[in-house]
Amino acid sequence: MSTNAIQHQSKSFPLGATLSRGGANFSVFAKHSRGAQLLLFDRVDDPEPSRVIDLDPRTNRTYHCWQLSCRMTWM
Repeated sequence: MSTNAIQHQSKSFPLGATLSRGGANFSVFAKHSRGAQLLLFDRVDDPEPSRVIDLDPRTNRTYHCWQLSCRMTWM
């Protein structure tokens, strides 16, 4: 199974992964980080991610939170 993610406007709250219709919002508190990545896995036991998304601090950071909202499609 391959996972494709399309980025949408995200929210910094609530923290963690929040499922919504057709997608998910991811938010992590990381006060001192200079970068963040979202790693997506096709299966829970996969040793490597199927997709790695680098978060842009200009669009994916609000104060001390990194966030990304993805519309997910499964093929």
